[in-house]
Amino acid sequence: RTPIDYSGTEGFDFEVDNEFQVAQWGHRGMAHGFMLTEEEMDQNEGEGKIFDILEEKIQNLDDDLMDRFATKFYVDGTGTSNKEPQGLAAFISTSNTYAGISQTTYTNWAAQSVAGTGYTSDPTGLLRELRLTCAVGQRGGSGQNAIDAFVMTRAEYLTLLDHAETHQRIVNDAEMAKLGFRDVVLVDGVKALFSTKCTASTIFALHFPKLRLVKMRKRGEPLFRHYQDWTVGAPKQLKVFATSRYNLICLNPRTQGRLTSIT
Repeated sequence: RTPIDYSGTEGFDFEVDNEFQVAQWGHRGMAHGFMLTEEEMDQNEGEGKIFDILEEKIQNLDDDLMDRFATKFYVDGTGTSNKEPQGLAAFISTSNTYAGISQTTYTNWAAQSVAGTGYTSDPTGLLRELRLTCAVGQRGGSGQNAIDAFVMTRAEYLTLLDHAETHQRIVNDAEMAKLGFRDVVLVDGVKALFSTKCTASTIFALHFPKLRLVKMRKRGEPLFRHYQDWTVGAPKQLKVFATSRYNLICLNPRTQGRLTSIT
């Protein structure tokens, strides 16, 4: 692929080079369950029944799985002997291999990282720098609006609010509320929001069109699948399991970024 200089009819050799790298994503998930004894079921039947204990336990199971997924949304995938889901920390890094491609060797596959020094005194300036850095990853155009959201901890969010005179604050934004975010601040037209699950001292810059949560399920099927089985023996126990089926995929880490070591 490297151009060769030559003169007249001079001969030259070509070197074979693999021009394209193929990203390969693996699928990971979580499983959860509980055991409901026959005694528990008897205690919640008849006139004294308060609620459907099985349905409530399943609902609690779903809620717990969703809470765990919200936490793992930010992890690097190395936990539990590399069985954890690959979250934001897996691809918003310039020193690891993501989807089988080295972000160090192939810099056009590497996410962007900006030092967060000075954030407490000028949060807007650093977020603007991060947005413009990530925008370079957009093919064609200036990419000014490449970043769709900044996600941070409550501490960094409160620091941003201290400079609220330069922002437009939105409460209960309808779009973000569907994702569990209720308080939003606009920074140069980009939504900034906080999560209690976010990595400390880090602000993530996300580009949603390049970020996908792939649900491996049929249309209309719940995100979590349940099945039950009566075990042999006494007392009988009803085992209920829920298995999440999803895959968080970043189609191009170059369009994402982070501020690190906030000070």
